[in-house]
Amino acid sequence: MILITNLGKAKKQDNNRYRETTYLFEDGREYKTQLFSSALLKWLGKDIDKIVMLGTKTSMWDSLLEFDFEKDNVNNEDLSFAEELYNKVNNNNGEGISKDDLSKLSKRLSELTGIEFICLEIPFGLNDQEQNEILKIISKEISEQSEIYFDFTHGLRHIPFFATLAIFYLKQVKNVKIKGIYYGALELTSSETKKTPVISMKNALKTIDWINAITIAEKTGNYLMISELVNNESLKENLEKLTFFRNTNQIDKMKPIAKHIKQELNQGTIPKEMELYKEKLVEDFAWLLKNNFALRQLDIAKQALENNNYTQAAILAVESLISAYIKKDPANYENRKNAEENIKNKKDKRYSNLKAIRNSCVHGTHSQKKEIQTILSDSKKLTETMKDHFKEIENKINTIKGKNNK
Repeated sequence: MILITNLGKAKKQDNNRYRETTYLFEDGREYKTQLFSSALLKWLGKDIDKIVMLGTKTSMWDSLLEFDFEKDNVNNEDLSFAEELYNKVNNNNGEGISKDDLSKLSKRLSELTGIEFICLEIPFGLNDQEQNEILKIISKEISEQSEIYFDFTHGLRHIPFFATLAIFYLKQVKNVKIKGIYYGALELTSSETKKTPVISMKNALKTIDWINAITIAEKTGNYLMISELVNNESLKENLEKLTFFRNTNQIDKMKPIAKHIKQELNQGTIPKEMELYKEKLVEDFAWLLKNNFALRQLDIAKQALENNNYTQAAILAVESLISAYIKKDPANYENRKNAEENIKNKKDKRYSNLKAIRNSCVHGTHSQKKEIQTILSDSKKLTETMKDHFKEIENKINTIKGKNNK
């Protein structure tokens, strides 16, 4: 497992060192140290086998040779090296530390601790280029599917923003597992006990997962990521069923499932962490509860078009128009076949154009209709055309008698 942590620069009035304090963890264990990462390493124990230490060229790199668990092992050569680093970091010409210095420091810290140390210089993040560089530097040291802890305590105040972006990035691009995010809140040190609380930001991790899950569900109708986050078997099962029926276009089976989910969301039996997203989910399920089968199909087509899924949008637009002509069960094959023949006989231009677009998208062929091929040559034209057809279909659905209320 990997610990990604930061190193900053202490104030001169504090003798260029962080203030020593006793960090108090959630399980009651406590460790007295200047560097929070030292306390965190002790608390995590043998879980950590690699430490990525991030700092700027003026961070107090020399202080790393003063870690509580290693300072008894440092020798005179280490002390001379620490003094050399101190002078480079604090000189007036802004020389700062070199890559060779950090390589040597990483090697020595690895020897002293038995943990692989990677000391990396990052830019100050003053502009877009430097901010992107920070993400690249972090990413380069992290392999696929790594398990990572983050420490946000030390360093420049804006660095945690980049660390947060790194969490999003690493989860999406390298499929890493974030085991924990911690912050040693020195500013909240108790005046009575003189102890500093360690804040675990587990909820931030859950929030990231929820944001991703909600976004995917809204754009694709896939609720599986949400089902993995809820600790409610009934709700989990219904979300999985809803996803299956959605992806197999079983429109008639989606409404009762969505109704059950909405009831569960409003009954107050959902997990606490889901409360923040309940209103959004209820809003997203509104289209599923519409009484008209054809309108529900059309809403999926609209959602597909919004996400540039033109093939699905065209398929469902055609099917929605067919459904509008069915007075009985719209999920019955014979009913649909008869309704489609009826539309063909009426020579409905909406149907013929949508069918041509649908066929070209599905089969990857050029349309024999020049008008359709022109539309398919430009995404804006296709989008505008589909939206116009959607409006016409919706008007048709609302005017046809004998609406199907399944």
